[in-house]
Amino acid sequence: MPGKAQYYVPLVTTEAGSCLTCANWQEVGVDVIACNLDELLLKPGAVLLQKIDNLAHYLGWTGRVIVNASRLRANKEGIFTLVSPYDGARIKLNYAELFEIVNRIKPDVFIVPVNTINDAPYLWETVHSTIKVFIPANDLVNHPCPKSHGVYIHCAEEKLNHHVLEHVSRWTHLSCYVSGYFHGNELGQLRAQGVEYIETNAPALAGLEGKAYCGKEIMDLRDASYELDFDRLDSLCSCPTCSAQLTRAYLHHLYLNTPLLAQRFLIQHNAFAAQGLA
Repeated sequence: MPGKAQYYVPLVTTEAGSCLTCANWQEVGVDVIACNLDELLLKPGAVLLQKIDNLAHYLGWTGRVIVNASRLRANKEGIFTLVSPYDGARIKLNYAELFEIVNRIKPDVFIVPVNTINDAPYLWETVHSTIKVFIPANDLVNHPCPKSHGVYIHCAEEKLNHHVLEHVSRWTHLSCYVSGYFHGNELGQLRAQGVEYIETNAPALAGLEGKAYCGKEIMDLRDASYELDFDRLDSLCSCPTCSAQLTRAYLHHLYLNTPLLAQRFLIQHNAFAAQGLA
């Protein structure tokens, strides 16, 4: 869709996403980042979130921030419960407390939990006017929302198939946010559908696992076949990793011996490549 801004959105609260600093993400041209709210509630934690005035400032991010709460599920009483993997503590919040935290941390975009417009419709009036709200598509089928909003679609499939694209096409009259495990051409297909935000952890996860995008291929640099491959990672790429003339052999040995540094190089490369495709 000509003139419509479209964004590749990495998740920075995942293991792979947190390998890069905000400065690292910005070095490869990323403008928008996403955080899973359930992960933020565990670390840095609900208590600290209630004291933060602005999530972007807290993260040191100068672009836009998305808070994705779609993985949270309330029980019949409208209570969200999380169990900390660190100490086993239970964190419980109701809808009002959840919305209060979101208003306090001031994301640019808020993806609400499933069933919110049915369970807590009165809370729409409490969302700050600067926060753009996205609602899961299935919730909008039977509960139209009069408040200005976008639509959120999560693709649980490992591959972006015809049925998913057809489903997406039904909603692109609204501002559309799609999340899933998307590589390469799949990002291009979603862009062709007019999707505004394409959230995926796949490029970062590939880098974490020692894999690099090269054209339409994904190279596994852990493979011994790269031991003596002195070609630049991708001769057509101008990301910081490729601009530094790092070779496949170098990155192969670096991953085996200093994986954290190699992962940063590979994630930056993959994120740069994803933006060329997204």
